[in-house]
Amino acid sequence: MKPINIVIDDENRYFAAGLRLSIARYAQQYNKVAHFLPPGSDEWPDIVLTSQIRRTRCWATYSKAHVVTIKERQTLVARRTSRVLYRTDDQQYLFTLLTDALANPGPVCHFSGQALTPRERQVIGYMRRGLDQSQTARIMGVSVKTVHSHKRSVMGKLMLNRSHDFMYWLLSPEAEYS
Repeated sequence: MKPINIVIDDENRYFAAGLRLSIARYAQQYNKVAHFLPPGSDEWPDIVLTSQIRRTRCWATYSKAHVVTIKERQTLVARRTSRVLYRTDDQQYLFTLLTDALANPGPVCHFSGQALTPRERQVIGYMRRGLDQSQTARIMGVSVKTVHSHKRSVMGKLMLNRSHDFMYWLLSPEAEYS
């Protein structure tokens, strides 16, 4: 039986330890072998469970594994998205996520089914070149609010809540292919 290689990359060590115990219980319950790898391992993981901040910094370009994003809590307006584990979720939901990730061997799209519009790609292109929102607006002939709206739309599709997470993604190689 091939072991499931799992990386847990979260700054909350208590939560990571609890995840590790829950995943070990999942492996025992479903007759699987879980092999936990450190974040910088040379082996390829099958599943990566990572916080939102570390996902944009370390795992944004990682396409060989299923990446599950760990978020603090679900907001009232946000809908449940796939490959997201909230810290308040129960163990059964974690088991469902793991079963789904192991049943579907292909990597999932980072945009969760929502492609970027040509205008959003144009805004990202200017921002990748180092222009700020007002310079981008001037070049495109639109208002700064419109550029900000496109940027927020992209952030929503990427499941990013903070501007500095967006900047990390913007500077990553993944943004080049969007």
